Amino acid sequence: MSSSHQSPTLIIQISLLLIFLTFLPSSYGNSACVSKIYGEGHIVCVCNATYCDDMDPVTLQPQGGILVYTSNREGARLQVGSSVFQHNRYFHPNPIAAMIPGTRNTKTQQNPLNPEVKIQVTRVKMPQKILGYGGAFTDATGMNLRNLDPATQEKLIRSYYGPDGIGYTLGRIPMGGCDFSPRNYTYADSPGDLNLSLFKLQPEDYLYKIPYLRLAHRLSPKKIRLFGSPWTAPPWMKTNNDYIGMGLLRPEYYQVWANYFVKFLESYEAEGFPLWGVTTQNEPFDGLIPMFPFNCMGWLPENQRDWIKTNLGPTLRKSKFSDLKVIILDENTAALPRYPQEILSDKEAAQYVWGIGIHWYSTDITKHDPILQTHQMFPETHILGTEACAGFLPWQREKVIMGSWERGEAYAEDILQGIRNHVVGWTDWNLALNTEGGPNWAKFAADSAIIVNKTSGEFYKQPMFYALAHVAKFFLPESHVLQIQLTYSDIKNSTEIISAGVQRPDGSIALMLLNTNEVDVDVTILDEHRGSSYILLPRRTMKTLIYI
Repeated sequence: MSSSHQSPTLIIQISLLLIFLTFLPSSYGNSACVSKIYGEGHIVCVCNATYCDDMDPVTLQPQGGILVYTSNREGARLQVGSSVFQHNRYFHPNPIAAMIPGTRNTKTQQNPLNPEVKIQVTRVKMPQKILGYGGAFTDATGMNLRNLDPATQEKLIRSYYGPDGIGYTLGRIPMGGCDFSPRNYTYADSPGDLNLSLFKLQPEDYLYKIPYLRLAHRLSPKKIRLFGSPWTAPPWMKTNNDYIGMGLLRPEYYQVWANYFVKFLESYEAEGFPLWGVTTQNEPFDGLIPMFPFNCMGWLPENQRDWIKTNLGPTLRKSKFSDLKVIILDENTAALPRYPQEILSDKEAAQYVWGIGIHWYSTDITKHDPILQTHQMFPETHILGTEACAGFLPWQREKVIMGSWERGEAYAEDILQGIRNHVVGWTDWNLALNTEGGPNWAKFAADSAIIVNKTSGEFYKQPMFYALAHVAKFFLPESHVLQIQLTYSDIKNSTEIISAGVQRPDGSIALMLLNTNEVDVDVTILDEHRGSSYILLPRRTMKTLIYI
């Protein structure tokens, strides 16, 4: 090409560069993480009354630019960079790319020894829309929050639900006590109260749940969808007359239990919190296990089917809560597809059901195939992740592992695989626990995305928090899930990465990439409307890309 043709091209490229630099965030990133190191690759971010890392508003770059957020095992937490698309898909080097920080979009910048993967982003929208992401307002969460001063409490809730937080829009509320409570209780513990005239919220609601629900609603710029989940009916309604152990709801109390749901909904609405949905029972298999050690109630699928179609469904439909979303199962994926199949195959019961709630604790065994199978059987029924946490299983000896990147990766992988298998949202368990993974009356500790240190008056954001942020902040409610196709350079020796993408309500694209391997991967993003861009995905790294 002659010099007479090079000069105008160079002028155009420099002009585009100036435009891109103009639209980058002024600080080129979010406020910094104050890191605390617990060992190699074990890093948390420290927050207190005066400081907490937060997120700047997402400022989209002009067409052709890509905003890139990166977190990794080495300690990066939502660090902001950028890349650009080539104007075609033939990978011509672009001199602009080399001049923008964090950019690797030319072939010459790649390591020839790195595995390569091409990610084809199509604008073909799946029927699935994102509902949202969130966590649970348990008694344990509230108890830990009360150990912090008011300014630090607000920073913690703001980290999840505030405008400079990670964009939570879901909240789960235990309907009474659960294992992460200081004691066993329900709202109608007086035996024989068939009319539920003595039904009332308990001190735990007013001390540990409602104040922080109120704070989240005050801080959130978005609508928060709240759903309730029962752990057990009052003991006098159950076959074993106990909060724990093997016990089912007595059939003569089926209608009383349906009325209990309405009472709960009325009580929380009176406090200013109209609920969006309810699950029918937390982990209905637990109450089928002899000597099960904490709050539970067993439901065989055929019994729950009959209760929904005869009692719960009609009762809700005749009440002021006729639009409430009813979510069945609320159990591990090992129960798929048989449990929901028993209910949804009955049209009388299915008419009342909005969705299927799943927990992640068995996905290491079942993988995500049962979720896809269930979707294929009942494509009109939504699938929502209703509980997950790390460190809870009996064989996980370390309940809280400060700064565990592996647990952050596990969160990210489960969320992304869920999206790829028609899951519309994901709900973490406790919003905050203490350094021992509690309190839990039954002494079953667990890990949490945020850990509270009562002694120092601060809290720690774990890698799990940032894994959630990489999705919740960018995969907005009402986003359409897109078809994403990954092609590896060497089928036999490929290094697998995990990816999912959506088209957001404003038309922009969000794409998350996860590399859990010990090698870097060179990624080529191919978008039929934008061209191509090279992205280095280093080992043990997650990235979220946003572009118009």
